[in-house]
Amino acid sequence: MSEVTEEETETISHGSRTENDSNLFEGEIRTENGRDGFKRYRKIISVNNKTGERTVKSRELVETKDAVDTITYNGTKKKRVADPTDVVVPTSDENYDIDGTWKDIKSLGENGLDPNNEDHRSAKYLHDNLSQADKDRVAVDTTDDGDELPRDMGLISVWKVSRLSQAELDKLEQIVDNRKLNEHFMELLNEERTRKGLTPATIASDDSELTRVANVRANEMADHGSLRYQGKEEGKHKRPDGSRWSTAYDPEFYKQTNAMTENTAETTTVWDIVSLTNEKALAHYFYTVWKHSPGHYAAMMMGDGYSPANKNVQFRVALGFANHSLTSDNPTNVVAIMEIASMMD
Repeated sequence: MSEVTEEETETISHGSRTENDSNLFEGEIRTENGRDGFKRYRKIISVNNKTGERTVKSRELVETKDAVDTITYNGTKKKRVADPTDVVVPTSDENYDIDGTWKDIKSLGENGLDPNNEDHRSAKYLHDNLSQADKDRVAVDTTDDGDELPRDMGLISVWKVSRLSQAELDKLEQIVDNRKLNEHFMELLNEERTRKGLTPATIASDDSELTRVANVRANEMADHGSLRYQGKEEGKHKRPDGSRWSTAYDPEFYKQTNAMTENTAETTTVWDIVSLTNEKALAHYFYTVWKHSPGHYAAMMMGDGYSPANKNVQFRVALGFANHSLTSDNPTNVVAIMEIASMMD
């Protein structure tokens, strides 16, 4: 009798299955190929040297490797349908992630901002899905004392609007919820009016003359390239044709007011699709600009020192966007106009 040692390999066949993948668009398929597994045994065999008969004395499992299934992933992500009223900024080699902050934008998902995801470059999607805290990371805004707040330039590198046409800026202007902008502004305005012992102001209705003129004035001056006629100091509160701001009103409107006036402001900076549509920050920014200017502040405090105007005070703030400026090299200019009046009973 003698003994021999042999190895035996047993194949474990792999299977196949399908799974859904939310990162793939519907109709897209991705396959991960599987492989067979195996079990390897060591056998000690007794051999009868006369008859050749073999008897397995022991069989020991010495190695095993599990089979891996072939997986076919089917996409479930809805394909983005082009929206003619939306603005999707293009990708750019200039995009850069400062200090790894893209991953911190958790309102876009667990992995944060992905510049290759078209939704994450869509003005409408970002407007509707970003948290206020994430929007404020790029906000054009100041402290209550008028000091500029820091901005995340890495995020701005993805969302900046310097490459956009005027038509695209016009679309961004429509994405701004003007009612929400004015509600935020009214909260700030009335906090100060109440502190001064004045009656609260209300937002003019959408179909009012104040609202119409605010929109006309904001857009005509943005298109003009400056809130001042020809961009000159003496052009303050003039229209693009050189006439006074008040000519934008129906002459009959004056007869319905105790007092009326206008505030204007503009800013050219490195704008982006998020900061341009951040109603809360825009309201705070322009309110603060006007609050720190004596003449503009007096306009917002209508009725202070002239009691007939301290009643039925209505206002409307409107914005105009333009990709040109008469007074700045920065490509994007935002004009804010506030029309305010004390209406007769």
